[in-house]
Order: sequence, then structure tokens, then C-alpha cells
Amino acid sequence: MDAFETLDETKKIVNIRQSSSHTVTTRCIRSVRFVRVVRRQNARFATFVTGRALCQPVVPTPRANPSFAQSSRYSLKIDHATSTMSAPHELAPAESFVWSFGFGSNMNVALVESKKGYKVHDHIAGVLPGWKVAFNLKGPDRVEEAWANAMLCPTDPTSVIHGVAIKLSLEDAANLDSQERGYQKANVVVNAYDGRTIEAYVYTKETDAPERRPSKRYLNVLLDGARDAGLDKDYITRLAKSVTYIPSDETLALRRALPAPESLPPMTVAELAAFPTSKESGATHVYTACYGYVVKIRIDQVYFGSHIGRDITSRASRQWRGLPLNENDDMGTPPFRTPHAMGENSDDEREFVWNWFDHYLGKIGVEGVCGFLTEYRTQLDTEQEV
Repeated sequence: MDAFETLDETKKIVNIRQSSSHTVTTRCIRSVRFVRVVRRQNARFATFVTGRALCQPVVPTPRANPSFAQSSRYSLKIDHATSTMSAPHELAPAESFVWSFGFGSNMNVALVESKKGYKVHDHIAGVLPGWKVAFNLKGPDRVEEAWANAMLCPTDPTSVIHGVAIKLSLEDAANLDSQERGYQKANVVVNAYDGRTIEAYVYTKETDAPERRPSKRYLNVLLDGARDAGLDKDYITRLAKSVTYIPSDETLALRRALPAPESLPPMTVAELAAFPTSKESGATHVYTACYGYVVKIRIDQVYFGSHIGRDITSRASRQWRGLPLNENDDMGTPPFRTPHAMGENSDDEREFVWNWFDHYLGKIGVEGVCGFLTEYRTQLDTEQEV
């Protein structure tokens, strides 16, 4: 199973008292933040209270293991009105499916199946009262400035999240937990549009971080999922009014300061791939490229390991278009998806690829640009001749 590992030194103490009505009340003395998942087999359910929300770390989805399913006997339910949770109680033998309530990219069923690779066995639109969506989880600078987060709002009776409950196998749900490792999980009851009540879990993270602007790509994913699911039109309208990220004047100035491709040392795709790519191979700095520009960067500054030793133009383009990133990946080899190859009416796609280049330029400056891909320049020259 997966269990969260705390990476900061903050600790918390939780006092648990059981009253005669068998209600367990928890009091958070200090907040703790869970920032990544570590693998651990047969982890017991551990429930944490983080400020406003009563949550679980992303652990309680057992894989298809009957013996563990039988041993994991405890569940917790949130009471939005009192912020208490029911006492642990015996569960019936675990079924082979669980429900996850999606409010961000996970309410886009097509994306969950095609890009994330999980089979959605059933789905239904629904409402989660007493919660709100906040764009306050930090993503990569200058690219995905904010991810959506579900925040518990017990003092605001008007707060509500419209989303989609998706039914997953235990194995797929466990794998999804690994992808959503920046979140915790809270057990909730979803009021489905068709009148059903569904016991599910929602990904959440307690944080005091301010809201930021999501990327246009990410907001479009949410809007596509909301429209496909037939969510409440007023809710979709409010979501569509979210202000999206635009690059700052400082970021645009970095783009303008880039040297001309012909003024940079040429480098082939093979030469780029031949540099050391890991600390184990002795690398302190690695190389990546975007739009043909090769940059040298500290290995700890690379956001995704898949960016090392290759041009990421086509990969970033696939992300914008909602395509699986590892399926039919060109690994940064020609033909490249140049701005010309993207075609007309692709300004947003071109800009999103620039955003990824901005991400690295913001870390190293123009001084970190050390070459230009020979094959990329050859393609640019050919396109200009046509």
C-alpha cells in the first residue's frame, strides 16, 4: 500500500476521545503536511486531522489482495456540520470496486481512461456539499501555476462542489493514489444527480496557500469534463470565469533575449542523449531542449526526469492536446512538432510549449542556453522554403 511520508519537521498531536455516543473527536494541535507517497506493504488505515479537514493520507485503497482487504477493517466518515468522524466500525468484506469523487481532471472520464489509462466502470454526476474548489496547490512555475484542491468549508452552508463520481477497480484506484501523491483522502457522501447517495473518497490537501491562476490547458480539462458529465450549467459558468495564467513581462523578456539559433553551437539529437542523465552516472548538471534550444541545468532543477537528454517540444504539445505522454513518444527525435507543424489556430498550443521553456529559462536564465539542435534547425529551414 501507499503511505504518506512527512518531509518537513512539523509534527502534530491528535487527542482522541470517545464519548458515550461512540463519536470520536479529534483535535489538531499542530498541522502537518504530507508531500509525497512512499511505498509500504499492508499499511493500516491511518486517519489524520489537518486543520479544517478530517482526512486520510492517500493509503486506504487496497490492491486486489483479499487477505489485506479483510484485515483493513476501519473506515471513517466526515460529519460536515460538526467536523467529527464516526467511530471505527466493522466493514463488510471489501468489494472489488471503489468510488472516487473527481472535481478536477479526474471528473474528465475520457482523460482518466485515455491518458491516465484507468477503466471507469461507472460514473455519475453529483454534488459534495460543504466543500469548495480552490486553485491553491502549486504546480511547475510558469506552466501549471495551480492545481485544483477540494477544501472543506463547514462554516459556509452555501459551499458546494459539483463533480463526477467514478467507479474504479481496487488496482486502478491504488495506482491513481500514486499519481495523486500530493493529496490526502477524505471519505465523503456524494449526492448524485439521479438521487442516489454514494460513499466515495475525495482527494484533498489542507493548506493556507493563496489561490493562484491555473493554466488554460488545465482549466479546459476541467471544463471539458464538466460539460461531458452534464454538470450544473451555473456551476460550469462560474468555473469558466476562472482567470488563467499569463506570462509576466519578465518572462517575456527572457524569450526576447534568446540568441539566434545560428549563433549557438550545433548539437545533434544523439549528442544530447549521450550526456549523463542521473546522479548515479555522476551528473550534477543535465541537458534538455525545447523548440530546439539546448539548456544546461542542475539535475535537481528538472521537473520531470522524462525531460532529460531530449527535446520536449512534442511531449509538451501532447500534454496540451490531452494525449498519453508515453504512448508513441518520439523521444525528442525528428520530425519535430515545430510551431509551423502545429498548424493554424494553434496559438494556445504554441504558448503552452513556450511555458515549459519559460519554466527552465526562469531557473537558469539565457546564460544557460548552450546550443541548438541540428535536426531541429534543418527542419525549420525546410519549412521556410515551402
